[in-house]
This record gives sequence, C-alpha cells and structure tokens, in this order.
Amino acid sequence: MHNTSKKWNPSYMLNKLFTDNQCKELKESIENRQVKKITLNKEIITSLFSIEKLNSYLNNSLLIHPYVSVNNFNSTTSKRDLIERTTNKYSNALENELSLKNILFRIAKGDTLVINKLQIFDQEIKNLADNLSDLFLADANVNLYYAHNKTIGINLHFDYKDVLAIQTHGTKHWKIYNKEKAYTNETIDKQKKPDIDNKKDFIDITTTEGDLLFIPKGVWHYAFTEQNSSIHLALSLKAIKLKEVITEIIDNNFPELGEKPL
Repeated sequence: MHNTSKKWNPSYMLNKLFTDNQCKELKESIENRQVKKITLNKEIITSLFSIEKLNSYLNNSLLIHPYVSVNNFNSTTSKRDLIERTTNKYSNALENELSLKNILFRIAKGDTLVINKLQIFDQEIKNLADNLSDLFLADANVNLYYAHNKTIGINLHFDYKDVLAIQTHGTKHWKIYNKEKAYTNETIDKQKKPDIDNKKDFIDITTTEGDLLFIPKGVWHYAFTEQNSSIHLALSLKAIKLKEVITEIIDNNFPELGEKPL
C-alpha cells in the first residue's frame, strides 16, 4: 500500500460533499439512532475510490495482512489461504505478504476484499476521515469493501461503532434488521442473533454511487451484490470520551506534568 501525494483541499471537498440540509439531516439521524440513506455529490464520491484506483492499489502495492484480507458469508477464509504457496503459512509473524493471485481467486469464489485502515495509505481518505471526525467530534476509521457481482458479503452482524457506508462504485443491497435495536452501550447477547429467514423483520435498502448509508452501532445487518460489483467505504465513528480529551490536552500542553524521576 502507498500514500498518495495528490494535493487536496479537505474543507472545500467536505463543503461540496454535504449541503447544509444534508449535514443537519445526518446529524439528526445519528442523534436519534436511525438508519438513514442520503444521496451526496456523485462526482466527488466516485472520485474518492474508483475501481481503477483499486486495481492500481492491488497491482502496485504490497498486500500485507492484516491491512488486506478477504471474508465471506461463512467466515471460512483465513490468511493462510492468501499467502504465497512458497511462503511458510504457519509463520507467527503478525504481518504477512499476501498473493494477489490467491486474493483474486477468493474474490472469484465469492469472498469480499477488505482493506483495513485505508486512511493510513491514502491521503484523500485521511483528509475525509479527519474532517468527518471534526464534524461529529469522534475518532474515525475507514475500511474499504469490494465485492464482485452476485456476492453475499460478511455474515449477519452488528458493529460496535456507528458506521457511514459511502458507495463509491457500483451497487449494494442491504438487509437491515428493523424489529428491535441493540445498543452497544450495554452488553449484547450474540446468541440472540435474528433469524435471517424472517424477511418481514428486515428492511431493504439499495445504495448506488454517491449514496451514504448511516447504520447505528448495534444494528444487525448484512449486504450483497446482484448484477453489479461494489466498492463502499465503511467510515466508523467512535465518540470521543471526556477523559481522552483531558489526556490529550495534558499531553500536548503540559508534557512534564506529573513526571517524577525514577
């Protein structure tokens, strides 16, 4: 993976991305913990991460686990399936270089490609994450998900952080459990997983290029593609706690405070 050097004006892009009404609408959805789809500026959204850009990353960058991985609906693929056959698959190293050939094979088999912490490698994405972090007073992380056509994504799950799913390429169909909401402020019993066959308990939402979908933390969901492949950026937001703010202020302004010689 590499870091782009292209100049980018984040405040200008963010102003172009959201209208005042859209920003207000999104904030209200976050405050009310409601699933919400908002159609943004398609031209800017698709320029964030196109299929051509993804191909360039895959062909010209080091593919390192755990930053790059694949997953499927049954969660049966491991990094050992992706490591070059000439490499020791049982190495205890935390980071392993993966085989592009093996990754493409798993995608063709129906796996979803995941690039974790995309903001580390892409300056445009980092600027977007930083600006949305400032806007919502939250720590932001961005993961990329690519799914080929006729692919079911990661199995039914919920996230521990609020998620903004930004569709930059193709189309994705979402199934979102709407019977009850499980908030992650409390311990969630994963044994109470919804019955995926009860279609009436799920709402259907389709995102196309330029759409943003807000999914509150704790809401069960899964997604799939049909005729079109899909790239979406999952921008997770974690509310900043007061103690973290205080620690940041102390570390930045009073670094010697409280230090004592050994």
